[in-house]
Amino acid sequence: NNFSDFVSIASSNNFFHVEKGQPIAALTIATPVLHNSDIEALQELVSGQGALVSVKEYNKKKFALIQTYMNKPEEQRLSEKQINIEGRLFLIGSEIVKTSQCKHNPTNIEEAIHQAMAYNPDIILISSDASTSSKDDIIPKAFNEAIAEVEFLGIPFYPCGDISLAYRKDGLPILALPTNIEKQPAEGLELIFRALSASIKLTPKDVRNIGMGALSKEFSKEKVDTSKLRDGFIKADGDDNNNIAGIILAAGRSLRMGNENKLLKEIDGKALILKIVNTAIKSKLTPIIVVTGDNHDKIAEALSDKDVMIIHNTDYRNGVKTSINIGLKAVPINISAAMLIPADMPEISKEHINKMIKAHKPNNKKEIIMSAYKGVKKNPIIWPRRLFNQSNLLPEDTHLRPAMLEFTDFTTLIEFSDEKESVDINTTGDFIRLSNYNI
Repeated sequence: NNFSDFVSIASSNNFFHVEKGQPIAALTIATPVLHNSDIEALQELVSGQGALVSVKEYNKKKFALIQTYMNKPEEQRLSEKQINIEGRLFLIGSEIVKTSQCKHNPTNIEEAIHQAMAYNPDIILISSDASTSSKDDIIPKAFNEAIAEVEFLGIPFYPCGDISLAYRKDGLPILALPTNIEKQPAEGLELIFRALSASIKLTPKDVRNIGMGALSKEFSKEKVDTSKLRDGFIKADGDDNNNIAGIILAAGRSLRMGNENKLLKEIDGKALILKIVNTAIKSKLTPIIVVTGDNHDKIAEALSDKDVMIIHNTDYRNGVKTSINIGLKAVPINISAAMLIPADMPEISKEHINKMIKAHKPNNKKEIIMSAYKGVKKNPIIWPRRLFNQSNLLPEDTHLRPAMLEFTDFTTLIEFSDEKESVDINTTGDFIRLSNYNI
């Protein structure tokens, strides 16, 4: 269409669903005569490019579905997601021939992929509650272990962006579905399903080119609340002050406690880890993410009946930075910030946590919120989403509070009302000191 004012072609959208007998393109010649030189130039332009417009027929495909979970499977939620996926596949004449569940880590996902391959699926689907934003995340790592090359991470379709696709060397597609698939509009995911069912191998260029016109019909019909405008942009759903995740850092080795993990040591009749988790659950933090490392199984067992997401950091020996990174990556995309809470602060109150949440203003320069006692900076810390990637700049063996000091110009301090709330437990002496506070 950039070649001439006299010849143009109009077509249906790329990857558009069409029925037999439906027109898919129109070639228009606006002048009664074309010079031979124009025809030759047009022929040269399209030579070797293949068909300008082509149609692929759907084929019934066999899908294998792998559903992952963080701590223990929530059967009702997994069942609801499977029913949603089955309904979408039914519309294109395909079905699920194998379902399985596994923990959300690269090794277990890779093993589940190989087990699914025994059923000779045409396509493998992976459904999880953890979003994928980089090739260092869990699902891309599982792709690599399964000898699959990541083709693309995310599609320019809103809302439905967190989709990842990889192809094994034998050509088998492995598709990671969006996190909240039951809330996703039809257009984005169905576009991918249609292409795969028609045996079209999607390339990054194909995916990038669908961005124009890729705002879902449901979203584009919504009325804009102008009170949510900031600098000409609408705030994301997670941009409200109280929409903040809690990341409880519970991966440490308790080296100063000898052979005992301090988080499992009882205080007031409860394991130390339960004190901070219960407080976080009662606060306005949501969701609550617990990053474990040392003694993962025992800590996970202690939290088995709690409504929290548990993530095992297998690299915990390399310092708290690794736990911060893995925790931030697990924060849902609609959340505007995360509160980083060391698990060894048993006396912090829900009132202090909520006071910090209230102080968080996403459009304020000082949107990092840090605790303090009599002006001395303390944990916990609220870390805004726009700085999530900055955690990669921290030294490997960093400690949480000193690492944040370089961001002082962007920090608001919230004072503890009671000194005991600021106490963190590192030694047996600290337990005794805390007991004295409670007398």
